[in-house]
Amino acid sequence: MPELYDRVVQTCLAPGRKFVPVFLQLDEMNFESELITAYMHSTGIQEHLTDRGGSPKTAGDSAREVMDQLAAEVVAYADRSQLDAFQRACLAQCVGYQWYKDTPENAPSTGDITTGAGNCRHSTYLASFLHERLGTPDRMVNNGVSEMWRGIGHTFSEVNVGGLPFVMNNNLSSDALGNLCVFRFTRIWDGHNACQLFSDPILNSRYFKAYGKAWNRESDPSTGRPATFSGAARSCNSHEVTVSGPRVCTLLVRDPNGPSPARARASPEPPGVNAGSGD
Repeated sequence: MPELYDRVVQTCLAPGRKFVPVFLQLDEMNFESELITAYMHSTGIQEHLTDRGGSPKTAGDSAREVMDQLAAEVVAYADRSQLDAFQRACLAQCVGYQWYKDTPENAPSTGDITTGAGNCRHSTYLASFLHERLGTPDRMVNNGVSEMWRGIGHTFSEVNVGGLPFVMNNNLSSDALGNLCVFRFTRIWDGHNACQLFSDPILNSRYFKAYGKAWNRESDPSTGRPATFSGAARSCNSHEVTVSGPRVCTLLVRDPNGPSPARARASPEPPGVNAGSGD
């Protein structure tokens, strides 16, 4: 464990380390099976029985002592570095990935936290353990049986940041690359379908532009075609969201004077005019 601990500290808790959120569409493996998720996590059968040795909560007193010490260092680092909610979620992902990164992705394993042997399940247990300490609400999610048969069975995090849910893969190097960490979403989810502003004004001012661009460019990962979505939104860019109804076009504009919710302005929609603003 000392080698793993040192690697995490040197990589994820380095002085001046930058955590840069990147917003992308869901990967094909990131669609939830509510049935599998409920069975595996609500019953505790996955983390507390099958993978007992790979979770910081169940691996034994000596391992838990090390994990508690690591968590304390992680929280102190986040506070000292004044990390915002997105960056704190990045930090939890970084630690989960670095601790278990020596195991090939999708390798069968029940996990051993003392050696860093594990897969997506175990890196997600550790990330979730830290989300709880860092104040970034999360839940662990599984995809379905069909994905398991196809070799992309997966456990991952769903983290709520700025009032919106995002998927975080904790075992994929492409989602935790250098200073970048990936937040995945789909605009078919409630809350995302109108490309709404983040509830926290600081997060909104820092990240809405990048989120708006990702929203505009989302495509279905299985077909590559533009993703369909529910709700009234047509498109958004770094400053505005255009939504359309059968007769009117409403423009939701960011308030430059403070963190109050977006204000609405309605005007008639001329026949044949596309209300989409583009990016």
